Amino acid sequence: MLIFLKLACSAAIVDVHQWKKEVLFDDNWQYFQRSPDALVSKFQQMTVSPFTFLRGNLSIQLGHWSLISEERLGTSFLNTPDSTMVPIFGDPHPENLVVCAHPSQPISVEITDLDAASYAPWIIDVRRALTAQRIFASQMERCEEACQTGVVESWLHGFVFGLKGDAVDVYESQIVLDLAEEALEEGSESKKYHKYTTDGMLDRDEYLNDEGKGIFSISRHDSAPYEIFAAFAKTRNGTARLLDVAQRFGMGISSHAALRYVFVWDEGLDGEEDNQMLLAREVFDPPDYPGRLGIYNGPFETNAHRVSALRLQLWDNPAADPNYTGQSAVFDYKTQTWSSYFQDVEVSKIQEDWTDGRYDEYDLADLAYVMGGMMALKAHQSRVLSGRSSAEVILEDLNIGGGFDVLIQEMVEQSRVDAVQLFHDYEWFVQELRRSGPMLGFDVLGDGR
Repeated sequence: MLIFLKLACSAAIVDVHQWKKEVLFDDNWQYFQRSPDALVSKFQQMTVSPFTFLRGNLSIQLGHWSLISEERLGTSFLNTPDSTMVPIFGDPHPENLVVCAHPSQPISVEITDLDAASYAPWIIDVRRALTAQRIFASQMERCEEACQTGVVESWLHGFVFGLKGDAVDVYESQIVLDLAEEALEEGSESKKYHKYTTDGMLDRDEYLNDEGKGIFSISRHDSAPYEIFAAFAKTRNGTARLLDVAQRFGMGISSHAALRYVFVWDEGLDGEEDNQMLLAREVFDPPDYPGRLGIYNGPFETNAHRVSALRLQLWDNPAADPNYTGQSAVFDYKTQTWSSYFQDVEVSKIQEDWTDGRYDEYDLADLAYVMGGMMALKAHQSRVLSGRSSAEVILEDLNIGGGFDVLIQEMVEQSRVDAVQLFHDYEWFVQELRRSGPMLGFDVLGDGR
């Protein structure tokens, strides 16, 4: 018995990270099964920086929050059932902030990515957002602990301001203002369209580039993109004529290996003046968020229904992208406009402007303030699963838990702990990928060994 206990303790030490690999396998089994090379590319992208790892590690972070441990930080909030079933974005990191300037719509600033959106405890969005803000800030040279904490506090002040019902001026952020100007200028020039097409047809690549990106012809047996476009065309009042379609590889991080199609289509004119591009990407189940006291998946028939329905609650202007919709074909997909009229935050560009002296820590703080305020204002237009106002439920929960001061104090500390944990997980992931191979050892499982 003594020998058995020693062996058990030894195994526990060796396998302390094993659950993370199991989480990653659950997240990526469909990619491993269908396209191992795409999975290799995704894992490689996750090693590029702590921020790219953050974009692919949501389920690991949720796993940490779910572990039963004396070291796990508690919370003063989530005191009512309704507070655990609030519509959340799920993954509100800075690169998901998009300036939307489609010519048919007023300009708005949205967190457009709803892949992880669901009903869950409201505080999950706060913690994930603050982890992302810390890691985002840490990628800027000499933005150390005090700088990162300032960004976190700014997000929280924006969140509190928005919860009180005050509208945040998104153009207080120079970064947002620059994105808006870029969207209008490059959108009017159809810059992205001209970058990827010639004479109205998509330019195909011979090889994937260093980032694993490329556009390639679809298989002649692949009928899915035609079904997707036919369904999209039915959602429009006028003509929607398909001109070309191809498969797009290498966008995103978490969804880097997902199926993507890009379409060129028009509204019936002979020239290229009405030509447009559309993206379609498969959508999977959202994470199993810890702490939910309501029904498991919410009132969604499919994942396509989920992203369409939550857009109505979580976007400031649900029509900001008039071509955004979820649909079920062979898989669940979402479609969205692929155009320079939509400009998102990019860490690499912010780093360049930071190095050049165009942006400083106040610009990072202003961006965080805007994002926090935007997310809080969404609570005033959304409803928890029971039908009550999300803002009413969150404010009630905050009052029970001690108020705004307790929230700020608790979240600043939790964001620091969460960021430290993420850096540890990043180091483990890079080392484990070297040790187990480019597919993290999943190929050994596939061989049945």
